[in-house]
Amino acid sequence: MSAPLFADAQAFRTPRPHRTLQSHGLARRDTPVVVAPFRRPSRVTPTLVWLMAGIVATWPHARPLDAQATSTAVPAPWDVTAAQGRTRTISFTTDEGTWLSPDVSPDGRTIAFDMVGDIWTVPIAGGTARSLTASAGIALDFHASFSPEGAQIAFISDRDGQNNIWVMNADGSNPRQVSRQREKRMALPTWTPDGNYIIARTGGDSNNDGRGELWMWHVDGGTGVRLTSDSLNASWPEVSPDGRFVFFEEIVSIPGDRNPARGLYQLRRLDRETGRIAEITNGVGPLQDGGGGRRSSGGTIAPAISPDGRWLAFARRIADGTQMVAGHEYGPRTALWLRDLQSGAERLVMDPITPDVQERNNIGALPRYSWMPDGRSILIPEGGKLRRLDIASGNVSTIPFSARVEQVISEQANTPIRVADGPLDVHMLRYHTASPDGRVLAFVAVGKIWLKELPNGTPRRLTAADFAADEYAPAWSPDGQWLAYTSWSDVDHGHLWKIPRAGGTPVRLSQVPGMYLNPTWSPDGARLVVARGTGEMLRGRMPSDEVSFTLESVPAAGGAAQPIVEVTSRGGKVVAPKFGPGGRIFYLETSRGSGAVLRSVRPDGLDERRHMILDAVDEASPSPDGKWLAFSRGDNLHLAPLPWPGVAGEPLHLTVVSPRVTVRKLSLDGGNFPNWIGRSVVEWGSANGYFRHHLDSRVTDSIPVTLQVPRAGARGTMAFTGARLVTMDGDQVIDRGDLVIENGRITAVGASGTVTIPAGARRIDADGATIIPGLVDAHKHTTREGRDLLSQQSWEMASNLAFGITTALEPSGTPEAIFAMAEAVEAGRQVGPRMYSAGTSLSSGTATRRGSVETLEDARHEVARLKSYGARAIKEYQQRRRDQRQKVVIATREAGLMSTCEGDADHLEYISIAMDGHTGCEHPILTLPLQRDVTQFLGQAGFFYSPTLNVGGPGPWGEDFFYQESDIWKNPKLQRFVPPLWLYPHTQRRTMRPLTTYPFPIVVQGVADIVAAGGFGTIGAHGQLQGIDSHFELWQMAAAMTPLQALRTATLFPAKFIGVDRDVGSLTVGKLADLVVLNSNPLENIRNTTDIRYVVKGGTMYDGNTLDQLWPDARAFPKMFWDGRK
Repeated sequence: MSAPLFADAQAFRTPRPHRTLQSHGLARRDTPVVVAPFRRPSRVTPTLVWLMAGIVATWPHARPLDAQATSTAVPAPWDVTAAQGRTRTISFTTDEGTWLSPDVSPDGRTIAFDMVGDIWTVPIAGGTARSLTASAGIALDFHASFSPEGAQIAFISDRDGQNNIWVMNADGSNPRQVSRQREKRMALPTWTPDGNYIIARTGGDSNNDGRGELWMWHVDGGTGVRLTSDSLNASWPEVSPDGRFVFFEEIVSIPGDRNPARGLYQLRRLDRETGRIAEITNGVGPLQDGGGGRRSSGGTIAPAISPDGRWLAFARRIADGTQMVAGHEYGPRTALWLRDLQSGAERLVMDPITPDVQERNNIGALPRYSWMPDGRSILIPEGGKLRRLDIASGNVSTIPFSARVEQVISEQANTPIRVADGPLDVHMLRYHTASPDGRVLAFVAVGKIWLKELPNGTPRRLTAADFAADEYAPAWSPDGQWLAYTSWSDVDHGHLWKIPRAGGTPVRLSQVPGMYLNPTWSPDGARLVVARGTGEMLRGRMPSDEVSFTLESVPAAGGAAQPIVEVTSRGGKVVAPKFGPGGRIFYLETSRGSGAVLRSVRPDGLDERRHMILDAVDEASPSPDGKWLAFSRGDNLHLAPLPWPGVAGEPLHLTVVSPRVTVRKLSLDGGNFPNWIGRSVVEWGSANGYFRHHLDSRVTDSIPVTLQVPRAGARGTMAFTGARLVTMDGDQVIDRGDLVIENGRITAVGASGTVTIPAGARRIDADGATIIPGLVDAHKHTTREGRDLLSQQSWEMASNLAFGITTALEPSGTPEAIFAMAEAVEAGRQVGPRMYSAGTSLSSGTATRRGSVETLEDARHEVARLKSYGARAIKEYQQRRRDQRQKVVIATREAGLMSTCEGDADHLEYISIAMDGHTGCEHPILTLPLQRDVTQFLGQAGFFYSPTLNVGGPGPWGEDFFYQESDIWKNPKLQRFVPPLWLYPHTQRRTMRPLTTYPFPIVVQGVADIVAAGGFGTIGAHGQLQGIDSHFELWQMAAAMTPLQALRTATLFPAKFIGVDRDVGSLTVGKLADLVVLNSNPLENIRNTTDIRYVVKGGTMYDGNTLDQLWPDARAFPKMFWDGRK
């Protein structure tokens, strides 16, 4: 027998450190495993057997695994309180605090309150505050409540991983856990008068889930008793002095509306004896009312019953009133009211108080407040201070305090990188599939099909260089002599093709242009089945808008297509028909929700059957004999028995949590694109790795795939002369300066006359212009195109670059889209910003592409998967427990990536995020305004705060401010780059509000204070209106910053957040030539940032209006798929 095809086969057999499975289905590190060679699959040639004999796993990205899909084992103990890594110390003194939530001891002598995640006490007269919970490390402790006799304090703590009720002695000693919730978060504990029970709110799964319930726990523990259902959205329990009644607030939800002015919060009273719930306040205004009157009470929140039970304090907004908050006028203002429960009369007693956050809250719409034991006054936090309101006179006095904060926190995930100039290492490979003889691997990368001789061949293009369309979904013919594939061109649209294995001229099989996906060959090779969309892209919509497909049968020799069956696919599921037993065609169909139905039909489209209902599955492939189903869930490959021909005529429901058959998890670090080689070998791919799993031996073999392509870049020398240079190098502004670019990088910056301009350089007269660094957006969703087909020129990418965004981070997007498009830009196949991404966010739950992180190994695998795609950051998205979030950031830091989180939560959530070592967090802090305690803490932590002012927060979204004030849809650049179906509906139907209702100036004031304390603020436009939305963010930043400070949040600071500030973010010698040439000066008017003459990215200069490339080569911007005007 001749020498094996793999000359280095023996090296492949060398044992190496590997991760193997423990009983709970997770990989254990550093255990040597010898991986067996390929086993003979069914129906393969002798050549394949001979070839496979030398392939074994050698690539560390994915491990040979055979794990259970779910784990019922209890994770190992985890110390939430311990700071991790190279710890840091936060240290400062403050006399003010954010949302202090005070409670008064029964003897009236001591105040307990929470601040920056600790419980503090201070004498009623004021003085030095003492922390009672400092010994709990980085645990989050808040909402202190004295027991009726004053000897104990109930509070909320996450020291066991979840926000639960704890009790400690009044001096801080002997802390002990009462509730033991794992999934639901607790808040707002209050005692019953007998001191035996504690009632609290338990919330939803995430940090701003409004589905609240009231539960009661015995002080000694237990599982608790539910008092209200989540249909009431109950919160803020307050027990009457006799213990019979529980007052609370209810969120009276109106579908599609969270406008507090309609009276969405109302007070209720639960009778513990009868269970009856009485309305204390009412009056909810409907969205539409036919003239019968709006009937809104304005809403009421935060009930507090007086010690004698006669008076009920509560808060309500004054609709026509405003108040000064952090130096900014804001309204409607919030005030404290008092109701006489005997007469029903109400009166205003304190105006204003802390502004409430009724729109979004999880720890209460207000900070807690407390009656004094004698019932004559109320202790309430306001303006960062502890205030005492005398009920009779209305006088308000201040109780001064001083607190020394000393907190050790975890090491921050903050590993910078360099932006490469050399060849592009491609990570996002797709559609991996080997030829039937096992010799050649086909895959797609940077829009083209590549072939690689296994195992060590150099990838080569399949089609000729002049094949202009992008190529997708290669499929081998049964004899291995042909590959079928689909194409897409923004100009000529899509087709189905076949091409000889050796290359040559492709043969077009489709007769009508359209959107074709995922062809598969019939077992006899005579026909192809392909999914064809209805043509949404041909009508100017996005690929992801396509939800209706027809499976068509196309003769392999050419001829008319015949429809087989119509398929609905929602939620990003892959429409990939497969042939199975009996020549039947299998496919996934989805409607709404995350469930998918595995169906099959005969080739003539008749005898449709349902085989399985699969939760959270994106793609599936049955084995040829119908015994097994390989499927992708959570971007990992799984294997389950497929009951063929069926189960008593009903489909088998395969859930995530409790599957009815054994599910094996074949990959931990990524697995998509499943196919079968015969009956017993399943293949798949993930990033630049290819894998095969043998059912008989349960061995998985892996092969790395290395691909480099040239990186696009500008060569030559160009100089801008006479411009104002806003360098972002400190506060340096050069009023009249020159800037030189050579081979894509800045080589000189200085005052005109002091800079040597090389001979032969292209000179650009910029007299009167202002040059700023290219804008960097730290939260830019830019890919709404789906998992399969992508446009050749993304309008989202183009619009952003046209508005001067040269670098951006996509914090959560479809990996197959965002990484593929980012690599297409780097390779010069698209025009757009330099894109980084986190890929899919790490979310808890059982929906598509979600998976809870229970162990550190879980987190490491998730991070490894995303890093293999090319992720620069990891997005933790509201994992339900603190220990889960900590594991994510540890794994992220180990991997050398940045870590960001989904915020839109209260200040305490952000404090915990900073203590755990996350690089930063996104969306506004809801609890306004931020006081010195929070801004100093986050500032000293070096925290990156991206408030995404356009969206989220405790009031109207910031983007609405700009739609309200101008006809934004008339902007010529938006009309050029944004499809009409996106531009006009989004901007024309607008709501007019008083400008004082927008909270962004107060949010920005918090950003400015964090920056002043040493932290960082960044713009994050969220992709609301691509391109100009980043300017919306920048302009909002100027509400509490100078124009120069605001510009820093759109250039240098987000570059530091992404970790590329050594190459991006300022006009500095040695950095990439990313800059925006403006016709007018943004230091005089920040809105001049959209007056763009040129955009330069990496030394390539574009026209600021058209994106025509001007230098180093002249090139017109291409037609986009939706644009029928050209």
